[in-house]
Amino acid sequence: MRFVPKHDEAYALWNSCYPAFATPFRDLVADDASPYVQRRFRSTVADVMRYQGKRRFITKYTGWSRIEFLRAIFPDAKFIHIVRDGRAVANSLLSVDWWQGWEGVYKWRWGVPSQEILDALARYDDSFLALAAIQWKILIRNISEKSATLPADDVLVIRYEDLISTPEQEVDRIVAFCAPNEADIRLAEHVAAFPMVNANTTERRIAPWRDNVTDAQMHMLTDLIGEELEWFGYLAQ
Repeated sequence: MRFVPKHDEAYALWNSCYPAFATPFRDLVADDASPYVQRRFRSTVADVMRYQGKRRFITKYTGWSRIEFLRAIFPDAKFIHIVRDGRAVANSLLSVDWWQGWEGVYKWRWGVPSQEILDALARYDDSFLALAAIQWKILIRNISEKSATLPADDVLVIRYEDLISTPEQEVDRIVAFCAPNEADIRLAEHVAAFPMVNANTTERRIAPWRDNVTDAQMHMLTDLIGEELEWFGYLAQ
């Protein structure tokens, strides 16, 4: 029963189609999607849609973009990038024991560290907060670069903070992006009734990031990921 379709990131299901989907050390590209892998993914998605009685399929995943890989399998796929303030992400990663950064840059799964990364870590005495911020930087750059290869109509960027503060407005944008002219009053009512909690300020067991970094660490984060924060308007906040 563990493969029964439900609201989940469903990595076990995707790994049954391609074992490297969940935890590759690099982004997956079109060449990774062999004809056999393509058939596996298409068959699996078709089964889920048939089981759910849906005309469209949506899934969530994190980490590398996997855009080239998925577009090779589903040429008409659309991508929604939900981005969160990298300072909040870095703070959150330092609050969980499963973060691979605890074992250092040579044991994580975000590629071979460049000299630039090693120099940045050395500059800040191998700070774990610095490493967490660099992880965000690597993935944000990867997703942004791969998104730029798509037609403008096939990618949408949503800020997590905007989704929390104005959920109806952001969901309207998502619906217009995914299914123009198919607004659903039931979805609007569900969103209006669903409680949204800002994890940047109220995440359980995790101190809000602004209360959990020193002035020196704030300077460090701006130095390391300031350019990427600026892309999404976070430095102005």
